[in-house]
Amino acid sequence: SDGEDSDDGFFDAKSMMLSKRFKTKVSVGGLQKMSSSMALPRVIPRVPTLELIPMTGPNTRTTVPPPKNALKRPSVWGMLKDSVGKDLSKISIPVEFNEPISFLQRMAEDLEYSELLDDAAKCPDLKKRLLLVGTFAVSHYASTIDRLAKPFNPLLNETFSHVNPKKGDGIRLVAEQVSHHPPVGVIYAEGGKAAWTYKSAIEVKNKFWGKSLEVFPTGWNHVTIDKYDDHFVYEHPTTCVHNIVVGKLWIDNYGDVLIRDHNTGMYCIISIQKTGWMADKKNFGKMTGQVYDSNDNKLPASLSGNWDRSVTINVDGVKSKVWEVKKRPPPSASAYNQTAWVIELNAKPDAANKMRLPPTDSRFRPDQRLLEEGMFDEANETKSRIEEKQRARRKDFEARGEPILPVWFKSEMDEVTNVEDYKFGADYFVAMKNGDWSKSPPIF
Repeated sequence: SDGEDSDDGFFDAKSMMLSKRFKTKVSVGGLQKMSSSMALPRVIPRVPTLELIPMTGPNTRTTVPPPKNALKRPSVWGMLKDSVGKDLSKISIPVEFNEPISFLQRMAEDLEYSELLDDAAKCPDLKKRLLLVGTFAVSHYASTIDRLAKPFNPLLNETFSHVNPKKGDGIRLVAEQVSHHPPVGVIYAEGGKAAWTYKSAIEVKNKFWGKSLEVFPTGWNHVTIDKYDDHFVYEHPTTCVHNIVVGKLWIDNYGDVLIRDHNTGMYCIISIQKTGWMADKKNFGKMTGQVYDSNDNKLPASLSGNWDRSVTINVDGVKSKVWEVKKRPPPSASAYNQTAWVIELNAKPDAANKMRLPPTDSRFRPDQRLLEEGMFDEANETKSRIEEKQRARRKDFEARGEPILPVWFKSEMDEVTNVEDYKFGADYFVAMKNGDWSKSPPIF
């Protein structure tokens, strides 16, 4: 397939639209913090709370069936050696570089430790709520250790959803690929009967340095807690894949993360330490965080720890460990070193649960499922077929002068960040309850 529509989400560097959408960039290192004047009244329409319909039976698995054939690991450098300084989005990536999940499911991975938001929704102290949300923000990266295969770049209007009433106080989430160039995925989640909500719209940019690849997830993450009228906003730090040329590939995450409550102006800055090549295991993933009021005064609330291990917070002199990384399943559980949460997310639905999912769900993507089964040649052939189908669909819409719009999200101006973002409505969960997916296009 050609580079324009190839499955290259890990390397896609296009930034035309989202650079404008998320132009209100914060440089914490330069102490250019968001002005307190950005604290606006929060006006977020609530999604009606519906019954949490569980995914049952074989849809909650603990292991991935072993592939029929041994995994193939092509040389990354062999493919990229002539691409230093070039636009990596022009490279077509074979499925052997993928793991059998989509980028939408990778976005859902960020909710693995959603119990931190359950705890925040029950906490009367804003300083502690801010630290719990900050811990949730860095917990996104615990699953990146030894996860070096890239996810599938979703097709336009591809979706993913998951409902689990037994995870913490209950959780449901929906994600959709809302733009192809640049590639933009959006996710909405809520827990504890909408005690909290989470929303994120992400475009992945990158810089290839020859020996390493830096990945920059661009976009805003929103967490709201209705009981306290909180609206927290933060961005992602940088991820870097090292040893592209020689040696063992490894991943580091680093940078400053600012989490601000836009109702009060209180904020927290979390500094994630960049790992040097001489760093020891103790300092890997090390980070510290400090809470400030709207006038930039330091408050008696901080956190410390490592994003790959645990986090301890200190509020008014009282320390407590609020998060610890879950033990990874044994290698026999997944050929891709996936977490238990990821293994659950890509479970193949049974006949009953298929009615609760649209035909656009990532679980039904055939090339992705073939890769999980170790059918590499068939997966590559199927990948080419569905990418060609996507090109034909786009050309058909262009010929009619119509844009391909998101199905379950609507583009609108966000009242807090003052940039274009996406709003989620209740339509998806109504369709899930009724088993009516007539709005879903046939993309696979």
